[in-house]
Amino acid sequence: MSRRRVLATSPDLDQLRRIVANLERAGAEVDAVRSCSAVAGEVIPHRYIFFAMPDGNPASLIDISTVGAQVLSTAVLKPNQRLRMSLNDQAGDVRFRASVAWASFEISSKGPRYRAGIQFLDANAQQVDAYIARHK
Repeated sequence: MSRRRVLATSPDLDQLRRIVANLERAGAEVDAVRSCSAVAGEVIPHRYIFFAMPDGNPASLIDISTVGAQVLSTAVLKPNQRLRMSLNDQAGDVRFRASVAWASFEISSKGPRYRAGIQFLDANAQQVDAYIARHK
């Protein structure tokens, strides 16, 4: 039997994390957005990275490797900015420190956003690889 794909929405970030975790524990493949308008853009979010930012916004994960990731964010991201990141799924959280390696400002049909390359500073490579394997 194939896994069901579900879109979870909630403007409340903590609630969204709980919804995603519960749905993934139930066996669903979950996409998460903070508003339904997020799926009307050019890039439909497919996974989220949750990291500590002043406004608490998650970033859309575009690409990920053991040493870094490319993300899209409505929150301002600047080169050399330090971040605390957490990759969340049903298996738990992978938490680590990271730094913005590069960033570019874009204007899309949904408004301004930042595309950034994130360098993982102290991530556990085995845990990140396991996260990547679970989300191929």
